[in-house]
Amino acid sequence: MSSVNQSPEIGGLFPIPVARYNYLDELNSTEVECINKELDIDIDGSNNFGDKDSDYRDIGSTNNYILEKPELQNIKEFCVDAVHHFAYSVLSITSKTEFYITQSWLNAATFGGESKTHTHPNSIFSGVFYVRTSDEDKILFSHPSAQISHTFDYEEFQPFNSISWWMPATQGSLLLFPSYLPHAVPEILSENRVSLAFNTFWHGEVGRSNFREILHLPKVRQF
Repeated sequence: MSSVNQSPEIGGLFPIPVARYNYLDELNSTEVECINKELDIDIDGSNNFGDKDSDYRDIGSTNNYILEKPELQNIKEFCVDAVHHFAYSVLSITSKTEFYITQSWLNAATFGGESKTHTHPNSIFSGVFYVRTSDEDKILFSHPSAQISHTFDYEEFQPFNSISWWMPATQGSLLLFPSYLPHAVPEILSENRVSLAFNTFWHGEVGRSNFREILHLPKVRQF
């Protein structure tokens, strides 16, 4: 009989938080009209991208500060509140450091569109707010460590053995995560997938005085 405890205490070291925040309101007509105008599509219509066999399967806004639009200020306020909760309540960062949204933009895609694995440089936290999605839409996160050198055959996948993990892209929700976390959009199987993404940065004070690492940074005007 084995002397090994079959119910050991197991903890996860250095977990990476990914938070989902739900927008409690439906987008109003002003917000929808603004997004339609920026993307030059009808987010609730069909055939926005022409024939689904065409090579033209995704578009993005030319405006990289979309959350500065007056029509989208309710969404911006929601995103800023989520960033603050993520920083101060989830990560317990002190209020000496303030976080703000830098660039923000819209993405739209249809059948066959995808986004390759990437990260967001020059950003602390990144977010994606799902404007229009279907039940099949998802986002795929990948393990950020380059130290993984072996893969095995597993009885089941779970956070301790997975090198990638997908989450549903639920309409009306915001996902927040560290900007260094690799992520991708798998091949899209629905007609309209519309999202609003953004990056963040900090100003104020960071570091610990007893370690001689204090740094002060003023807020940089973006536009």
